[in-house]
Amino acid sequence: MNLGKPLSTLAALTWLLMQAPAGAVTFSDSQFNLADYTISGPLTTDVILTLEQCASCGSAADTALRVAALYPGFTGSYRTALLNTGWTYDPGTQGELLSVDAATDKRVILNFDIPAGLGNSFRPLISQGGLLYAALLAGPVVHTADEGWKSISGNLTAASFQLYNFAAGSFGSGTPDFSHGVMTFGLLQLGSRNSPFTGDSIEADYDKLSLTLNPVPKAGSGVLLLTGLAGLGVLLKRRQAA
Repeated sequence: MNLGKPLSTLAALTWLLMQAPAGAVTFSDSQFNLADYTISGPLTTDVILTLEQCASCGSAADTALRVAALYPGFTGSYRTALLNTGWTYDPGTQGELLSVDAATDKRVILNFDIPAGLGNSFRPLISQGGLLYAALLAGPVVHTADEGWKSISGNLTAASFQLYNFAAGSFGSGTPDFSHGVMTFGLLQLGSRNSPFTGDSIEADYDKLSLTLNPVPKAGSGVLLLTGLAGLGVLLKRRQAA
């Protein structure tokens, strides 16, 4: 009696149910047309900042988002928030969210080497009810002028996001509501420099930005799995009888 086929079918069914929740929504961007975004700021202190859709900055010498900061003095800081107007999700009609899988390719270009390392991070952003919430995904620390493209990714829950006061540049204790209230998604870019030198420049390039929103699995998913198990049981009984 060969049980390999029905067992492999059930395994495939179970894997699909675990890996691809019904109703998952993916937002992605590799073109970064800034007209698609609502941009807050940039707010700068002793920084000259350029935000652009760069035609040849991408990982394949294609289009990418470039945030270029020039620090004329010894210190400086900036912040800018980009929300894609088409990246909206309504838990009330599309289902409560369980988590967000966030990923991007990022490259940091310096005009100096820094043995101590420079922080490198990706901050997915949510706007909900007039408030901003940002998460933090840390990437590889940068030591040399151009270490190439690095992938930064992670799975985020509502607790991963912190309330962010853009005007003050400070974080709070609030988190977004993944069960109620329309959300708009994007990214937050922060930068600062405290250096013994003047004229430092730091460029942050983003490519292949992706956010996959995973709703809470519906009860029907469990019913489907039980149905598959019942069907397998019937099939096994028939084979045994034969």
